[in-house]
Amino acid sequence: MIRRSSVFVLLFLIALFVVGCPKRPLTPVPPVEKPPFVNPIDRMLDVLSFAETLQAKASIRIDLVRDGEKQFYLLNGFVLYQRPDKLRILGYHPLGMGLFDALYRNGGFFLLIPLQKMAFTRRGFPV
Repeated sequence: MIRRSSVFVLLFLIALFVVGCPKRPLTPVPPVEKPPFVNPIDRMLDVLSFAETLQAKASIRIDLVRDGEKQFYLLNGFVLYQRPDKLRILGYHPLGMGLFDALYRNGGFFLLIPLQKMAFTRRGFPV
């Protein structure tokens, strides 16, 4: 025989379950607007557009996370620019050894890493 108090507890739990069900949202959630993408190289070329040519020495710091550990490298380099859209960055070790050569021209990007015998290219450069 089922006790009366057990029935009330069971009905109470069922009522909590039904009342606690999530409600369907009445209005759809609007999509999140992303900020417009601005290519950083194009932005730099816009800043340099007043100059005919530019040659500069640079101190380059590369921050990265490898295997969950933060690392950074300090390099020296040269930045070369020629109007309208030729940009070249040469990076070398403080002892003078060349580490990379990056070239941006007519919307194409080329990166050469001679020590690792690797080259990367994107749109506009032959491989």
